[in-house]
Amino acid sequence: MILPNPPPRLRPTIGAPREPHPRASIPFGPPEPHARRKPASRRPHPQHLAKLAEIAIRLEVARAAIWQAAWASDHPDAFADRSLPDLPLTTIAAAFASEAIYRAAKDAAECFGAMGVMRDMPLQQYVHDALVCLHSGAGNTDAKLRIAEALARYRRPASAAVLAAE
Repeated sequence: MILPNPPPRLRPTIGAPREPHPRASIPFGPPEPHARRKPASRRPHPQHLAKLAEIAIRLEVARAAIWQAAWASDHPDAFADRSLPDLPLTTIAAAFASEAIYRAAKDAAECFGAMGVMRDMPLQQYVHDALVCLHSGAGNTDAKLRIAEALARYRRPASAAVLAAE
């Protein structure tokens, strides 16, 4: 059954829609006072700048360690004339660089906030890859043990398998 004249509240509106309530655009009420004091600029936060500076320092030190290890591998006579320390520089560079890479990716994700953990953003993959790099190969714990042995001038005894092969 169709009503010939529907009541006014059931009639479709023709023309402009009704004006929204003044507070309808603020779903949870007016902003808090501390939110109003926040600058509306796109400048980076000072704490983020400090983290970015730490990232840059770590990565530059890791790069310098890698270059020194590469130079030392090309110039073995530098160990003989004592211009380089008698330490496993490649192990030191690999251990420090993998930790620096992981810390840089993790700090960058912290600066990004929630965008740093979303799976469809590339930063989440960078953090995952840095974590894999940190635990790849023999691992940093084994590398640090080899560095400590070199510092203490400890030589591991030959294993039985090596002796049997000879």
